[in-house]
Amino acid sequence: MLSISSAQSPREARAVSSELEHMTPPEALASLMARVQAGRVHEHHIWEAVRILSQAGQLSDDFRYSPEFRALMERNALRDALLLVVQSTRPARRIEFLHPSDSDWTCIVKFVDFPSASFKATQRDAVAAILAALLFSVRQHMVLSGNTEGEADV
Repeated sequence: MLSISSAQSPREARAVSSELEHMTPPEALASLMARVQAGRVHEHHIWEAVRILSQAGQLSDDFRYSPEFRALMERNALRDALLLVVQSTRPARRIEFLHPSDSDWTCIVKFVDFPSASFKATQRDAVAAILAALLFSVRQHMVLSGNTEGEADV
């Protein structure tokens, strides 16, 4: 399994990201989910999530060119950028709950049209919790839509 540690240089992160571009969306999703679970979220994780969501048909192909999204990413406003990603997904999703407790953050993401389906993640920071919950919902949608070719265990 590929991994990116927080100690890696941007060049090393780009090299791993380049390898991920050759994976199927389910394989890339599994790899990203494992890395998000293992540590802190960085800008490249969000760009990778946007690419995976677009390839999986859960985000418009041109979302990454959105002036609002790009401005947030340039300002390193990762939490706001992820909130915009969640609001822009298809099927539509929303954050039901985002709250700190002791040393962790918990986030619950739900499908707007299927509110009984919820995806919960608890992480060290809000950005990681949002991204993890979103990725859980992406994986579930892939499974339900039959887009699991090449999927690795997560």
